[in-house]
Amino acid sequence: RNHVGRRRRTAQAHMANAQGTLPPRWHGPAEGSEEPQEDCLKLHNSLVDGKVPFVPAKGKGSRCVSWYICGPTVYDSAHVGHARNYVTFDIVRRILEDYFGYNV
Repeated sequence: RNHVGRRRRTAQAHMANAQGTLPPRWHGPAEGSEEPQEDCLKLHNSLVDGKVPFVPAKGKGSRCVSWYICGPTVYDSAHVGHARNYVTFDIVRRILEDYFGYNV
């Protein structure tokens, strides 16, 4: 796993340098904030290729989370794949609300 992540980061850096741009830098929670608890929500951040604590946009103490989900791009008959997006995000919403106590 480490070799794959290292190759991916190296490939991204080479592509960025070839295009004359650098990948965006990721800035974590504000310096001086207390360390996250072990049971806090962590997400995989592909910019740092590791898990980082989830911090709502309104700040560390906020329990309010919002997001926008695009509708389907309809170019053919409806199929079960169209429902996957809604089912997946409904599950994520329920976990955020019921387990982690966020107001989504």
